This record gives sequence, structure tokens and C-alpha cells, in this order.
Amino acid sequence: MKIRSWNIPKEAWAVFLIVFSAFIVYLIPISQVLSSREITNPEIAFQLSLFPILWTVSMIVVAGLYFTRKIWRKENKYGNGFGFFEIGEFPSLNFLKKYTAPQLTLLSFLIFGTLFLIANVTRTLGSGFTGLSVLPQQFSPTQSLVFSTLLIPMAEEVFSLAFIGLFVFILVLMAVRYNWGKTEFAGYYFGLIPIAIGLLAMVWHSTAYQNSDVALGLVFGFWFIKTLIVLATGFFLVGWVMHLLNNFFIDFSRLYSDGTVLGFTIFFLFAVLVLYLYLYVFKKRNVE
Repeated sequence: MKIRSWNIPKEAWAVFLIVFSAFIVYLIPISQVLSSREITNPEIAFQLSLFPILWTVSMIVVAGLYFTRKIWRKENKYGNGFGFFEIGEFPSLNFLKKYTAPQLTLLSFLIFGTLFLIANVTRTLGSGFTGLSVLPQQFSPTQSLVFSTLLIPMAEEVFSLAFIGLFVFILVLMAVRYNWGKTEFAGYYFGLIPIAIGLLAMVWHSTAYQNSDVALGLVFGFWFIKTLIVLATGFFLVGWVMHLLNNFFIDFSRLYSDGTVLGFTIFFLFAVLVLYLYLYVFKKRNVE
């Protein structure tokens, strides 16, 4: 028995990703703030104004670039995307074509969740990831957890994706102008764009970390690696998961004891592993 394909166009999945990210940025944080009656808090109101607007403007740019690249197929030897939803398509890693978007998302939770947990438990980097690059918080720990885990990473990921798209579009224009080969284009793609996003991230976080060059250096490294992973996979949710887990470990460790953090994280990773094995190992074997 063969697995049936849904045959849903990629453009439809792209629209779903837009709706999903809007749900993360708008509905959940705003509902949480309204239910806790914190909407009158000026600092929280500012956050609710800044990040959804940032997401909206950036998503307009992302959607415009995505569908423009889909229509403009004259120079498609350089690929049609910029890390939004082009899993395994050039110049991303070809072998990833066999993975679905949900599968890559679950794998991202497993891989990055395990790495952050190990770094946190072993204190690999001094006081661990959760003790580094801590943003000053103006609201309660619970509000901080919701905002830092949901609203802020998604808004910033779409914001960075808009810049990635603009940089890729410029690279394609230059590649066409100077007739670059695919290897040369890929070299600029993976070499220059992560550096550019890392430098921009330092600018974006300069207010929060204005007294720490070390923290800004860590910001550059984090965003450089994350952007490289997004470009390599061709799927921005992988970078979002990495960003989400980073912020989660920072705030969750402040809200609960180390033992609670460890227990919750192990339980969460185990649940994700069981779900992954059921969907992509056992179930697949049963239907083949």
C-alpha cells in the first residue's frame, strides 16, 4: 500500500505558513495579554505594537519576493527562493527533498532542543546559553516567557527573512548581469548573506546589549549560524525553531528551578521523538 500524496501546490503551503506565523505573532500573545489584563501596561503595549507591525511589513516583502521569484522563471538556474519554503531546491541541500516541512520542523525541535539542553546542563559556555545575552525585561516572567518564546522570534525571523530575500534578489540580478556559474552563485549565497544578516542582527540588538561587546559577538554568531541553516535547508521554520528554543531556555530557566527546566525539557523532547517515530518510521512502514 502506497502513501497518498495530498498534491497541494507549494504556493498554497506558502500561504499556510503566512497564516501560521500570523497566528503565532498576533492571536496567542494578544489573547494572553488581554486575558491577564496587562494591555494597559505601556511597556507591554509597546511590544504588542512593535513586533506585529514588524511582522506585517516584513511578511509583505517576503510574500512579494516569493511569488515574484515563482513568476520570474527566466533565470531559474539560480533557484527560485531564498529560504522561505524551498526545501532541497538549489542552492539549498538537495538531499533534503525527501523530507517534508512538518518532518523538518519536528527534527529541528529534537536536534536544537537536545543541543540547548546539553549546553544548559553542562554550562558549556560559562553560565550556559540561558545565562548569556539576556534581554532586559520590563514585564512579569510569565509575560516574558510568552513574548520571548512566541511573538519575538517569529517577528524577527520574518524580518530577517525579508532582508535575506532582498539580498538574494540582488545576487540573482548580479549573477545574470555577470553570467555567474551555479557554483559561484552558491559561494556568494552561503558566504555573504549569513555575514550580512549577522551584522544586521548586531545593529538590531545594539540597544539591548550596548554595554557588552561579548554579547554582541554572540548575537552575530547565533544569527550567522541560524541564517546559514535556513539557507541550507531552504525552510525558515528551522531557523524559527532554533530562535524560539534559544529564547525559551533564557526565560524558562528564570521562571522555574533547574530541576523543573530539565524535567520539562526531557519530557517535551521525548514527546516530540515519539511523535516523529510514529509519523515517519512506524506509520510509514505499516502503509508501505
